[in-house]
Amino acid sequence: MSGHGGGLVLSSFAGDSSPSLLIDSVLGTLTSEKTKQAYATALTDFLGWTAERGEPLSKPLVEAWRAALLARDLSVSSVNQRLSAVRLLFRQAADRGALSREEALQLASVPNVKQGGQRLGKWLTEGEAGKLLGVPEGKTRIEIRDRAILALLVACGLRHDELVRLEVRHLQLRDERWVLLDIQGKGRRLRTVARAALGEANAGPLARGRGDPGRTLVSDAAQGRSTRTDSSADQ
Repeated sequence: MSGHGGGLVLSSFAGDSSPSLLIDSVLGTLTSEKTKQAYATALTDFLGWTAERGEPLSKPLVEAWRAALLARDLSVSSVNQRLSAVRLLFRQAADRGALSREEALQLASVPNVKQGGQRLGKWLTEGEAGKLLGVPEGKTRIEIRDRAILALLVACGLRHDELVRLEVRHLQLRDERWVLLDIQGKGRRLRTVARAALGEANAGPLARGRGDPGRTLVSDAAQGRSTRTDSSADQ
């Protein structure tokens, strides 16, 4: 990739590390394609904005950029993600000798915007969640499957892509409790969800249906097929 944020005017950058090379080095440290796209957008925006200002790179300049982002009515999470991208840019610049370690640390010290403790979007109350989980009566195998899907999404906080990739091998008994072990989520991070979140009513049927560890955990037992037949379905 090349041509990111051309025309950068930052006197603190020096040496052979062009802005394009620095952005490429930042993206090279990431694994998620979505994160790469978000960081590329953030860095291109930062470099373009600083080029228009024509000022030397400094902590006050980064703070001014943060204020400009907030003035665009971007969400706090979006602003903080862009700040994270810029901090990584400064670290890569220091690694390549384009900035000193001291300069990089000072620039990266611009703090995130505080979230303010407000939840975004619509959140279900405990009663609404219970009502949703009770829609499948659980009398048939498909209804048991549907209730387990809802429990995984609501109680465990699984993302859609985590759910469809969930395999039988992830359901393990540890210290006399059921857990979803080593779930790969956003950014390829691994996490474990305890049975306390899953709930005995939903963990039990899933555990009793365990078979081939390569099959998806939530399967259409009535028709003998899963949402994905095995772990290599997308190959």
